[in-house]
Amino acid sequence: MDALSAWIQSKEVWIAGITNGFTAKVMDQNNGSGYSMNYYTDYMQLVLSRPRYTWIIVRLCCTNIIDLTNLSTVELLYDLDGIGITKITLGTSALENPNTYEISQEINRNGTGTVTKGSITLDISNLSGKKYIFVEVVTPNSGESGSSTVIANFRIRRIIAYK
Repeated sequence: MDALSAWIQSKEVWIAGITNGFTAKVMDQNNGSGYSMNYYTDYMQLVLSRPRYTWIIVRLCCTNIIDLTNLSTVELLYDLDGIGITKITLGTSALENPNTYEISQEINRNGTGTVTKGSITLDISNLSGKKYIFVEVVTPNSGESGSSTVIANFRIRRIIAYK
């Protein structure tokens, strides 16, 4: 299948420029950690803030429910900077229980403060029906910064599903 054909048969889960589209849920955290979400023209940004030696795990669930029947791939385009994000997960969950997951793909990283651009692709060819798409961001329980507060910025540029 060529790129044009795949684009024509794609479904936008979320694209930059939309000023809503995610709910956030803290899956786990330690004292003093928190998050904020903001929408901008080119991305949606999740800011994670925590004291050293604490952690936070935030799940961003797309509010746009997608019928995955006859689709094969979900793709997330993202970038991040700051210190401390060590795992990013792209997954699907059932409508009945969005706190669980059916399938997922994760990227593990060392949590450095350099700007990183990336993508995660998720094979959904064995799924069908309406599902939630989620992105989960994890910080470790460590003191990787000399300051008392560790801040990381995670930006979603686009999430699409296609054949």
